[in-house]
Amino acid sequence: EINCWIFHFINDPLAFASGYLSFSAPTLPDFSLMPSILIDSFPVAMVGYTVSVSMALIFAKKENYEIGFNQELFAMGTGNVFASFFSCFPFAASLSRSSIQYSVGGRTQIASVISCGLLAIVLLWVGPFFEPLPRCVLAGIIVVSLKGLLMQVTQLKSFWRQSWIDGMVWILTFLSVVLLAIDIGLLVGIVLSICCIFFRALKPYTCLLGNVPNTDIYLDVNRYDGLIQHAGIKIFHYCGALNFASRAAFKTTVCETLGINLTEEIKRRKDPDWKPSMEQSSCRVLVLDFTSLSSIDPSAVGTFKAMVREFEELDIQIVLAGCQPPVFEVMLKCGLVGDIEKPYCRVFTSVHDAVQFGKECVGMGSISGSVVSGATGIV
Repeated sequence: EINCWIFHFINDPLAFASGYLSFSAPTLPDFSLMPSILIDSFPVAMVGYTVSVSMALIFAKKENYEIGFNQELFAMGTGNVFASFFSCFPFAASLSRSSIQYSVGGRTQIASVISCGLLAIVLLWVGPFFEPLPRCVLAGIIVVSLKGLLMQVTQLKSFWRQSWIDGMVWILTFLSVVLLAIDIGLLVGIVLSICCIFFRALKPYTCLLGNVPNTDIYLDVNRYDGLIQHAGIKIFHYCGALNFASRAAFKTTVCETLGINLTEEIKRRKDPDWKPSMEQSSCRVLVLDFTSLSSIDPSAVGTFKAMVREFEELDIQIVLAGCQPPVFEVMLKCGLVGDIEKPYCRVFTSVHDAVQFGKECVGMGSISGSVVSGATGIV
C-alpha cells in the first residue's frame, strides 16, 4: 500500500492535492512506526534510487555528460532525511515532470526550483480546481509526457540483435513490471542480470593458439588461417577468472580441447601392456596462456596443482606464460611457482618464450615437423 501511494504521488501529484498534502511544522519522525514500515522501506528505496538513476542516465546520454552514482545516492538520502521532519513521502525522480521539463528546455537547477515552486502552488491552492477532472484526463497528460520513454520499447529489436540473452532479460523484466509490480520487476531484472554475468563467467573464451610465421604473435587457430602449430606443443589460451566456481570447468575445458580423458588415460598408463600411440604422443608440452587471466584464488590453485601432477603422469609438462602481477603473487603465495628445487610450473613472461622452452624440451631446433592450420600456401 505504501508503494502504491508513493508512485501514485510521483506520477500523479494532483490526485493527492485534496486532503492528503499540506505543509506542517517540522517534528521528529514517529520511530514507533519503524517495525511496520521497515520491510516496505527496502523496495521503496531500491525502486526510487533505480528510477532516479535511470532518468539521470537517459538525460546524461542525450546531453553527453556523466553522472555520479554516489552523488545521486547521497543527494537522495540527504533529501529524504530532511523531508522526514515534515512527514513527507520518500521522493524519487518523476518520470512525467522530468520529461516535460526537459522537453520545454529546462537544463539547470533553476528550472527545477521554478518547477517545484509551481508544483507547491498547485498542490496548496490550485489542486482543488483539478479534483473534478476525470482521471483519464490526467492519465492522458502523463502518457503524452512519457511518450519518449514509452517508445523505448522499439529498442527491443536492436537489443535482441546484439544479444538474445540481453533481449530475454529485457522481455522478462518488462513483463514482470507490467504484470506484477515495479519493485518485483526490478528485482527480477537484477537477479537475471546477475545470473547472466555468473554463467558467462563460467564459460569464458578459450582456444588453441598458433604462431604467425616469422613473428612472435600467436592467434586462435579456429579464427585465422596459416598459423603454425609446433609439433609436440599445445598452446591453450584462457580469458577469464579462475576461482572455486570455474576451476572444474577450466580443467574439463583443457582436457576436451586436447582430446584427453585424464582419469581413463592414467588408468591405461598403469597397464603393463600399454603402448603409446601417435595421438597420445602428439602433446609433450602444454603452454597455458594466462595473459588474459584476471584473477585466481587459492582453491583454484589447489585444483591446478593436482592437474599439473596428473598431466605429469602422462609425460606432459605444463608451463605458464604471461601471468599478470596480481595473479603471479597469488600463485607464489600458494606455492604453485617459486620453488626452485621442484616447482609445479615454470613461468615465462610471454607465450613465445614458453614455446621456445617447449621446443627445447621436445628436441626441436626449428619449426620442422610443425603443422600448418588452414592450407593457405604459407609454410
